[in-house]
Amino acid sequence: MNLLGYTRSPRAIPFLLEHAIQDHEWHPRWRAIWALSSVDDGSVVERLRAGLRNSTGLRRRNLAGYADPATSRQVLRLYRHEKHSDIRCEMVRALEGVGTAEVEGFLRRRVRDRDPEVRSAAAQVLAATFNGRSRAYLQQRRRRETDREVRRVISEALTHADRAVV
Repeated sequence: MNLLGYTRSPRAIPFLLEHAIQDHEWHPRWRAIWALSSVDDGSVVERLRAGLRNSTGLRRRNLAGYADPATSRQVLRLYRHEKHSDIRCEMVRALEGVGTAEVEGFLRRRVRDRDPEVRSAAAQVLAATFNGRSRAYLQQRRRRETDREVRRVISEALTHADRAVV
């Protein structure tokens, strides 16, 4: 993606738009958006908006702001309708830095989610956002956790939160 941005050629726009909207991985989407700013012939913003309007589900997931109260309200409203595990994880991660009681309750429920990836993401966000307030809860969840990898993630999240407080 970077190379296409360095070329500054508008011929790359269709390819970059496709990846900015549809790629399943966040890093190619992010790089495609950067490259689009470099090759913009004046049409990119409108073409990107049109592409987003015509896409659904997986294609839209990472284009909202993080640590934003307005985004958090959307995440809380839309989460239960989302079927894709990777998108649910991304939605949970979008809540990092939003320190409301509603978000804290939501994250505590996600630490008990059936999906271990969601549990891991929720533990990380909970520890990063609520530090000391979530410590006892996460320690309790770690003791009850059956998945070894999730236990490891919870331990790391607690360690990281401890360092951030010091």
